[in-house]
Amino acid sequence: MKSTVQLYFTVARILSLVVGILFCITVIGAIIGVPLIIASNKFKEASVMTDAELVKNRGSLLGWGIFVAIVFSPTFLGLIVLLLFAILVDNYIKNIELGQTAKNEATFVEVVESGANTAWNEVKNTFSGKKTNIDKQREELEKLDKMREEGLITREEYGAMRKKILDI
Repeated sequence: MKSTVQLYFTVARILSLVVGILFCITVIGAIIGVPLIIASNKFKEASVMTDAELVKNRGSLLGWGIFVAIVFSPTFLGLIVLLLFAILVDNYIKNIELGQTAKNEATFVEVVESGANTAWNEVKNTFSGKKTNIDKQREELEKLDKMREEGLITREEYGAMRKKILDI
């Protein structure tokens, strides 16, 4: 997956730079061209960042990725592909931040298949009337909160049970 992230930064950098320069040919185009050139520079910096620096700059990198995807949105495929990669890179950095680097060892195909399967299962659960894990947790937390308000459990018991429900 690390190679996919490096490829994303390289492709996004080149696309941003080339299109940014082309936009800057006109004064009005410079309104979009200059930020594209800035985005190109951000992607260049990101390609050599350490994991800690990637985590620190995660929000900024996602924002620039979304900006570049929006600029390429007239080509619908460009929008979808660039947004997909921006989100995958954000998840890669998020895994580093959460200490789940083993997830980053998966190949690009495995990540896409896993994401597609998760999305498909969520769609099936939504339309089948089955409750998702989040819905179940929400209901359990509401019951737990009510028990605490009614004095059936102490704050300490509430905290322990809450952690158990949320798998913390």
